[in-house]
Amino acid sequence: MPRKYIRKTQPKYSNEDLIKALNAIEHDEILPIDAAKHFGIPTSTIYNRLSGRFPDIGRGVRTILSKEEETFLVHVIHTFQEWQQPMTPSSVKAIAKNYMVELGRKVSIDATLKEWFYGFMNRWNNELKLAKDVKLEKKTFRSLYNTSYLSTKYPTSSHSGTGKAHTTVLMCTSASGECLPPYIIHKGVHLYDTWCPKNGFPGTRCNFSSTGWVEKPIFYDWLSRHFLPSVEFIKKPVLLIYDGHYTHISTRIIKLAMTNGVQLECLPPHSTTILQPLDVVTRTKVKTAWQKLLHQHKFKTNSAPIDKVKFAYLIKDLWQNNLLKSPCQGGFAKAGIYPFDP
Repeated sequence: MPRKYIRKTQPKYSNEDLIKALNAIEHDEILPIDAAKHFGIPTSTIYNRLSGRFPDIGRGVRTILSKEEETFLVHVIHTFQEWQQPMTPSSVKAIAKNYMVELGRKVSIDATLKEWFYGFMNRWNNELKLAKDVKLEKKTFRSLYNTSYLSTKYPTSSHSGTGKAHTTVLMCTSASGECLPPYIIHKGVHLYDTWCPKNGFPGTRCNFSSTGWVEKPIFYDWLSRHFLPSVEFIKKPVLLIYDGHYTHISTRIIKLAMTNGVQLECLPPHSTTILQPLDVVTRTKVKTAWQKLLHQHKFKTNSAPIDKVKFAYLIKDLWQNNLLKSPCQGGFAKAGIYPFDP
């Protein structure tokens, strides 16, 4: 008996409709289920394309990141995990969004990347395991450094007034007791040369942010133009210990560190008061000395306002007379990092 041929039904949507639907989803303009209804495409087809199971849908269609770019992103995630930074879905999406912006991709600042993340994890499910700590590989480091923030609110009006400006000073010390020059972050929308006077502490660098806090571009500037020049002639690798704050996490930060022989050791959450050398010894002494300098200033000037130039001179006094080798070394010893205390 001859077989009866049943003609396959043609899809009611066009290839162009599928392309438009995927692009709209990837740019967070519409949810997959709504895209399926709007363009008349089966929901299973939408999710298959997003997961990468059937990626070849025609010329001009591609994911936000190329395969080579995603490969590098996977390498970044692996490296952060090796550096004791647990990678969660939210942190991966944050890194990916910054990477996309750096590459000039059209990604909304409010994009959640939920569907992109779903497809990304399906494409790399054999490579990636998230939210797990990885034991740091044993290496011999030529130098150990620790960075932390001295955050302060200093008076900008008379003592009886209420005006205050938030300023952050980034400190970095080594296990040998050396201390990098201060990196001052003022609150503002512009940076003026007068804020960092030439006769301030040698090597001081100034920057600004809208809040006076550290932000991703500022941390990158500190790493590239402040820290790396200071360790340029030191034998590598160099270990830089810091907390896993989101401002420290991006593809270009990790690429810069790897290129220059620097390994970033992210301390576990809620452990800095025990493990971070600057927290356990140095900052306490520095804050005490800072309060003393402020008290002296008020006494000598009848509580005159402290502008940004005067602030730089006070920081110079703080660095010259209070950041001594012994407390910097003591922080590493008390934290059990150097000499190493298991």
